[in-house]
Amino acid sequence: MRGAGEASQPFKISVSAIGMWNRKYRQEGRYFPKKRGGSEKKIDLEKLEECVKENQDMTLKKSAQEFGVQSVTG
Repeated sequence: MRGAGEASQPFKISVSAIGMWNRKYRQEGRYFPKKRGGSEKKIDLEKLEECVKENQDMTLKKSAQEFGVQSVTG
């Protein structure tokens, strides 16, 4: 790993960090982190918007029941 010490100085990072990134690039072909899992949207936002327009007096609890999700209030 030639030059890792020199490369670490201007960026104020450790030589070991450069080594980790170098290994990651050799193994995966990229430096960027993997995408993290996340939850998918539970409801269709267009349907929600349409429902709100048609039922402007509907409570949050009722609309949550309509879409099969829980409402969380603080």
